[in-house]
Amino acid sequence: MEIINPKKAGKNDNKKTVNKSKIVESIVQPKTKLLFGRYISFCIDDFSIQMAVSQHFGPKIILKDVTKIYLSKSLDTEEKKNSFINTSINDYIEQYSHLFTKFSLTISGQTTALRTFLMPALNKKALSAAIKYERKNQIPFPDENCVHDYKINSKIISKGKSKYKISLFATTYSDITNRIKRFSSGIKKINLWKIYHAQDSIGLMLRHLKEFKPDKKYTLLNQSRGYTEVSFYKGSQLQFYHINELTSAVQGGTYDTIKLNYYSETIEDQLRITFDYYNGQTNENPSREILVYGDLSYSDSLLEILGNNSSFKFTKFPISELKFLSNKKDEFNESLSASLPAMASVVCNTKSINLLPEKMVAKRKEFIQTVYSKLALGTMIVILSVAWFTMGRSTNIAKHQLEDINYSINKFKNSEAYHTYNNLKKQILNSRSYLKKTEKEPSYLSYNLKELSNLTPNQIKLIHFNFNPSKSNQNILIQGVVTSLTIPPEIILAEYTETLASSPLFDNVHIIKHVKKNKEEKFFIEFVINMQGVA
Repeated sequence: MEIINPKKAGKNDNKKTVNKSKIVESIVQPKTKLLFGRYISFCIDDFSIQMAVSQHFGPKIILKDVTKIYLSKSLDTEEKKNSFINTSINDYIEQYSHLFTKFSLTISGQTTALRTFLMPALNKKALSAAIKYERKNQIPFPDENCVHDYKINSKIISKGKSKYKISLFATTYSDITNRIKRFSSGIKKINLWKIYHAQDSIGLMLRHLKEFKPDKKYTLLNQSRGYTEVSFYKGSQLQFYHINELTSAVQGGTYDTIKLNYYSETIEDQLRITFDYYNGQTNENPSREILVYGDLSYSDSLLEILGNNSSFKFTKFPISELKFLSNKKDEFNESLSASLPAMASVVCNTKSINLLPEKMVAKRKEFIQTVYSKLALGTMIVILSVAWFTMGRSTNIAKHQLEDINYSINKFKNSEAYHTYNNLKKQILNSRSYLKKTEKEPSYLSYNLKELSNLTPNQIKLIHFNFNPSKSNQNILIQGVVTSLTIPPEIILAEYTETLASSPLFDNVHIIKHVKKNKEEKFFIEFVINMQGVA
């Protein structure tokens, strides 16, 4: 047998080679949860009220209080009994509850049932549907009046097929309703978070024992005023439990030697019958060391008589070995074992059975959503309020700063320094205006003359030059004479015109007048050219 993590249960990626003729059982360990906040659990029967409170900080558990109150015989009517229960629970809630405390009930008794059977290794949704169908054949309660929950104990591989060993817990809806009605009538409004099965939560608490082993067998005996409960565990997994009622001959009153002997014989007979039945059903031999809790754990003398007259070994449940009590041995004593179911529920930090009906689960989810919505709304209001306050404060600071600046400016404007500054500024502006008027505009005359000198050939003599930069089209006018003995003057004038036009400084070159003359048998041309020069 091997122990596996619950996350790996149900997966088909097991790489271990399995002999088809060999049966391999892998224990599924319960998944640990990180819980935070305060938890209170109540366990109510016809004889007592168990109440316990704890504080969870992730992996750390702090047990705050465990109390057991017995119902006296003077509470001879249901009305008196319920009134006493309500008052006791109200006082406890008033003393220990916080705003977000989670409340739970812990139940057991004849109206609960446990069945263990095999199911195919299906996915979660299909397995839940199959178990809901199978419960009709397993549970003695009518299907319409049944509340159930299940857990996977182990995965069994046989002949190449995988199956789950299922523990199915059930109770009746009417019993749950009556318990809740009795619990909530006259009590301050609370929403139940969970309904634990007492034997299941006690089994999970065994994991907190210092010497706990997941493959070790444990046998527990709960002795109450009117009944005994025998539970068998393999590790933390509940395998079987049986409830026996005690006859009136051994209930209440003072215990003399004869009555104690009769009591021990009764317990011995009930244990022997329960052991034989369990052995016949499972073919397993449970531990014969009985860990005792409940009212029987108070009496050392009774345990001694039981041990002397029995083939079983009776030992008080080892409260001091619980790891979450390691630092509180002086604060909590062995009497805690009298309230083991309620205590086991408030320290439970693993996935456990929840017998809260589906309608109430939906109501709880709705309540949680409402709480979270209110928290989100409250948080948003706080954030917006802080932001509004911060922005308003910043705005007021900026407003005061602006007022201070305006005051300083107005004070400066009325000062002598400001008037002196304005006079100087006016004088500077006037000086700049005068200087601008006296400044000569830049002239490009020299560039135009230099370019014209470079481009004019020897055959041409310029006799007049006029430059008017204010004109935007043709601001240069030149007059000259073309004289040549070899080349006709018309050609020289034409080439000169083209040369001027190709210059980057001149544009829009036009001959506006030219006259050809003959003097002493020499031809020459007088011309006038308009063009645009750089300005």
